[in-house]
Amino acid sequence: MDKILSLILFVIFCLAGPGYAAFELQETGAGNTAMAGAVSSIVRDASSLLYNPAGLGLAQERELLLTQFNPYGWDLLACGSAVYVQPFRKQGSLALSASYLGTLEDKDYKSQLDYSEVVIMVGYGTRLDFFERSSAGIALKYLSTRSGQSDSTGFGLGFGFLYEMRNKINLALTGKDISLGRINYSTGASEALNPMVKLGISADLLKNFTPSLDLGMRIRGAVDPFQAGLGLQYAYRFLSIRAGFLYTGQEMFSLSTGLGVRIPYLKGISADYAFVYHTGLDYSNMFSVSLKF
Repeated sequence: MDKILSLILFVIFCLAGPGYAAFELQETGAGNTAMAGAVSSIVRDASSLLYNPAGLGLAQERELLLTQFNPYGWDLLACGSAVYVQPFRKQGSLALSASYLGTLEDKDYKSQLDYSEVVIMVGYGTRLDFFERSSAGIALKYLSTRSGQSDSTGFGLGFGFLYEMRNKINLALTGKDISLGRINYSTGASEALNPMVKLGISADLLKNFTPSLDLGMRIRGAVDPFQAGLGLQYAYRFLSIRAGFLYTGQEMFSLSTGLGVRIPYLKGISADYAFVYHTGLDYSNMFSVSLKF
């Protein structure tokens, strides 16, 4: 019963809160979640589309990334995503993703729990010939939400820069949820998105150990605009161990951990798992599978 009540509160928040809240629910790749999403200076694969599109410029293989997310232990909430990246020789990479979050039908709570959202993204990243060891990218996001009360649609723009220093330190600058027009509701109301800018840094301190840090700031409309994430990763052969801490403002934070495995004898296939503890909410689980070819 407690989970049902908390889920009802979540749906009420999505309906009554600003539209950009729905943008924040999109995550992909359990390995990234296990590191608290503090991966803007690390990503070089399909998940770059969501965390830093500049990383697409460094992707070397075609990849399909599938993610299943069980947020806050809510069995009546379905969440998942699929991302595909297509590299082009010396001309960067193009990526496309589709994400879904929605409540499942329940005969006892259907009227209170009728909510769903779909996010479609397309992005492009490439190396910068005029600036050595750097890349840049851009991403376009389309959001559509549906509920028993109203529907909404909106567009957002994101960008990213990535610089790989000679001493194995990586620097990143990203921006997301830059409004392209306004979020429009079927009731006639509208609102702007709340953009966020992030700075990221990571370092290969040891051969297999990588810490990363992301610092973010909301440009407008946030009670507590500051966000900070710390991620740790240790990789040995085909196994990766990860952990993270994320502060999201207003004394809210989450702790995460997870494992990643590159499937032996199956080249290009890997699987990841993440467990997340949230203050004030139940835990979350995320699974993802990556196929590179």
